[in-house]
Amino acid sequence: MGWLFSSRWMKREELREHLMNGNGVKNIKSCWKGNNLWSIGEYTYPADHAERPGLTIRYVALYLCAKHGKGMDGWGYKSMDESAGPYHLNCPIGYIEMVEAHEKEHGYGPIGYAAEWRQSVREAHAKASRKLPIGTKIKLYGTEYEVRTFVKGRYRVLDKAGNIWALKKSQVAQVEIQA
Repeated sequence: MGWLFSSRWMKREELREHLMNGNGVKNIKSCWKGNNLWSIGEYTYPADHAERPGLTIRYVALYLCAKHGKGMDGWGYKSMDESAGPYHLNCPIGYIEMVEAHEKEHGYGPIGYAAEWRQSVREAHAKASRKLPIGTKIKLYGTEYEVRTFVKGRYRVLDKAGNIWALKKSQVAQVEIQA
């Protein structure tokens, strides 16, 4: 599956409008996380479907969005759903919970790589929200640091050369805690 770009979507919100209301998929909820547009999609199988006649399923969908070129080139997207096991993990946990509640209520389970991907999302969120006590030795991108302070929502860490660095929240998920 490739990317689709069009000059019909000159603004990101025009692309969102197309994806949420103009592409034939019923979308229950959506949000932006950077240029990742996450949504909860809904699909009802035809009544004559061999395995799931008339069953309505919900799933998490991801639209990777990007501006193409400069000037009049417009926005584009690449779509995938959780059954493909996307490598992006910044999906809201609430979206997964909403889909799982629907699955439980209607007696079906995740399709394809969805269960494995959902677990990866949960693990990434847990790592990103973990607390790093002052004095903790950590490793990030192959460099060792010591956690010195927590100021304005960011950890300040000290490297071996005596430089102080600020960790972004997204970096906290990638930190290895040293023994």
